[in-house]
Amino acid sequence: LLWNEGARRLYGYEPEDVLGRANSSILHTIDDVAAGLPQRMMATALKTGKYEGTVLRRRKNGTTFNARVVLTPRKDNNGNAIGFLLISKDVSDEIRLTQVLEATQVYTRSLMESNIDAIMSTDPRGIITDVNQQTESLTGHSREELIGSRFNRYFTEPRKADEAIRLVLREGRVANYELT
Repeated sequence: LLWNEGARRLYGYEPEDVLGRANSSILHTIDDVAAGLPQRMMATALKTGKYEGTVLRRRKNGTTFNARVVLTPRKDNNGNAIGFLLISKDVSDEIRLTQVLEATQVYTRSLMESNIDAIMSTDPRGIITDVNQQTESLTGHSREELIGSRFNRYFTEPRKADEAIRLVLREGRVANYELT
């Protein structure tokens, strides 16, 4: 019944292609239609007041993308469902970036853990945000105990440890700065 400019740009259908001619199954992949996803989405929306989720969507040209969709029932004055309102947002880039971030985190974690040196990262205030297993062994404290505690607590000269953090923040890096 309604096809706005955002829907046209996202899916590639002109209003005259869909208004009064098509139902939302054209936006689903063939596999999702065969598996009954459109019906399950509508049933959930009718039962709970909305369906919300990330689903694979299909454009007019046949390409697919991941979309976050919200499907809500439209009701008449008596509260009877007379249709649905569908809002879609392409989240393909968000999903791709999340996957890249997760892979980067796994890589960074593997670099930290494979290092024979104790490694701690802190925030600008000197609160430990991450450690490797070698740090746990060296300090005798678990990762859970270390994260959230003060960096300077684990050195014989706490003020010198604090100065190391200030120096890194000021200079960008520190080399040959000895702490015990």
